[in-house]
Amino acid sequence: MARESQAVDVAPRNRRRRSGSGDRLLRPFSHPIRIEIIRILRDRVASPKELAAELGETLSDVTYHVKCLEKAACVELTATAKRRGAVEHYYRSRRSEGAAVLAWRGLIAEAARALNAGALNADDEQALAWTTLELDEQGRQELARRQAAWNEELRRIEAEATDRLGRAKEPSAMRLVAGTIAFETPGTAAAAASATR
Repeated sequence: MARESQAVDVAPRNRRRRSGSGDRLLRPFSHPIRIEIIRILRDRVASPKELAAELGETLSDVTYHVKCLEKAACVELTATAKRRGAVEHYYRSRRSEGAAVLAWRGLIAEAARALNAGALNADDEQALAWTTLELDEQGRQELARRQAAWNEELRRIEAEATDRLGRAKEPSAMRLVAGTIAFETPGTAAAAASATR
């Protein structure tokens, strides 16, 4: 008779998993309401009451999620105001973070919204393409120049589409997120340094 194999967990139960910065970036996006809150607070200051009205959610739910985002350092309190005997708190996306972290948070929020709405698979012409490259500094700089040129091309495409939409009898604009990303993978510099020894 064949024995059934079982996986055995040998890790101590009380050992906590160390979280990297990627985990810290993703954790705030674990709920669709938080994604929407970050999307709104990227562009303007708002109170949980205003957010609740805009999102069609209860004030208590939105307040809870704003507090989670504040604890995760995604949003910050900017002002308070007395309203009918209560204090209304106003928040915005944290501006003290680096531009790259804010850009990542925005991109992740937009991708999560599209994924939750089923929009990532809605059109066969939508594409996600990526490759892992091994570049020297000159190659990295050339990649950055080409990314900047592509972003300019995206703005040209958008301007032409805006003109066409303005002339259309029944404009049907769609909101898309497009761009390029390049980042160094963890451990790359250390691997290169040890290879030259």
